[in-house]
Amino acid sequence: MALGNTKNVLAGIPDSTGGLWVKDLVKDKSAYPGKDTDLKGDGWIPVGFISEDGVTEASERSVEKVKAWGGDTVRTLQTEHDISYKFTFYEMGNPEVLKLVYGDENVTVGDDGTVDITQNSKVLPHKSFCIEVTDGDTKIRKFIPDGQITETGELQMTHSAVMGIEATVEAFTDSEGVKVYTTQTGLKTEKAAPEASEETVASEG
Repeated sequence: MALGNTKNVLAGIPDSTGGLWVKDLVKDKSAYPGKDTDLKGDGWIPVGFISEDGVTEASERSVEKVKAWGGDTVRTLQTEHDISYKFTFYEMGNPEVLKLVYGDENVTVGDDGTVDITQNSKVLPHKSFCIEVTDGDTKIRKFIPDGQITETGELQMTHSAVMGIEATVEAFTDSEGVKVYTTQTGLKTEKAAPEASEETVASEG
């Protein structure tokens, strides 16, 4: 008898409005998006297409081992904990994407559609991010209340490929000490069959 459930094997599929959203830093916990929050109606901005590699979450812990005389480990001390997200922007003609890559103050959009960009050493601003994927009736929403793009990759301009920039978002703790809030809805759960009582077994015998 199989112990697994294929309905719980999920793919990370973005919906038609995009799977990655951004908003100015949300500091008030009461304004955090819930499982039923309409992101578009709540002022969130979709960043549009990202590469087919999607979004990669990396969670890293650094642990220092404390050794006793004789070489046995008697304690471990956690020295670092990091959560980051990596993805590649594809809409390099989208002013909102350009602001994320170069900074809000470094991107100016004119009424005629002209975009002026300045590149400098200013630290990129902290933003709130939402990652949303679906698979059938199941929806997974990851909310990063305080995120910052800490790394950007190379911008290759060639006739044989679309332009894109890889970005890494570092998640920082909010006032509650939480870096990421994940909500999963529509999960397929099956209740275990009740165990037969001794009386039932006896009557069947």
